[in-house]
Amino acid sequence: MLENIPHALILESCRGFGIQEVKEVCTQILGKEHEKKIKKNIHPDVYFVCKKEKNSVGINEIRFLIRDCFLNSYESGKKIYIIKNSDKMTFQAQNALLKILEEPPENVYFILLCENHRNLLPTIISRLCFLDKENFDIKSKDIIDEKSLKSESEILDFVKAVSGNDDYEIIKILNKFSKNREILKKFLISLKIKIISSELSCDEKLINICEKINYVIKLIDRNVNLSLALCLIV
Repeated sequence: MLENIPHALILESCRGFGIQEVKEVCTQILGKEHEKKIKKNIHPDVYFVCKKEKNSVGINEIRFLIRDCFLNSYESGKKIYIIKNSDKMTFQAQNALLKILEEPPENVYFILLCENHRNLLPTIISRLCFLDKENFDIKSKDIIDEKSLKSESEILDFVKAVSGNDDYEIIKILNKFSKNREILKKFLISLKIKIISSELSCDEKLINICEKINYVIKLIDRNVNLSLALCLIV
């Protein structure tokens, strides 16, 4: 059973999610009493957003979603928007969606269905929670809640070191996390989220660092030697 359900979820087909599983998630959000209508695709508070005759979900579909989500629900007191093929959204559509994900209306939920979340903008991913099919548990395998981050001071030190061109300090900070592949990955993702979600995102040096971090995270997933991977960031 889902508890403390976040406003934005991402479900990947490669993790075993299909339409049936999506309906189960919707039932857990709205309540068991809404299950029959959800299964029959006739629930007035569950909306599917999908590409029309185009190859991707465009900005017009997202603009409609944004306008509609501020209207009152019909039955459940909540509203759910399911975006199919979300990894095929246009760049403009993703940027428009980002604004509503940053400050979602109360009792409105967004479920993004995709084949590969890496095709989404990092800023979109940073505001989504991944769902694990087993017991429908919320997971943070690919993202981490910045509020619970224990390495906040290291992130600030890292940003300071980048701004000051202090390669030695950068390596020193990264080495603190280099003994554990998962911890290092979480730190790098948290660092990236910190940069792209603040005024720091305009700093050219930090933008370049974010691009390097994306590449290093891929190397970590491929079990490349951590020390060699970290050398690419400096």
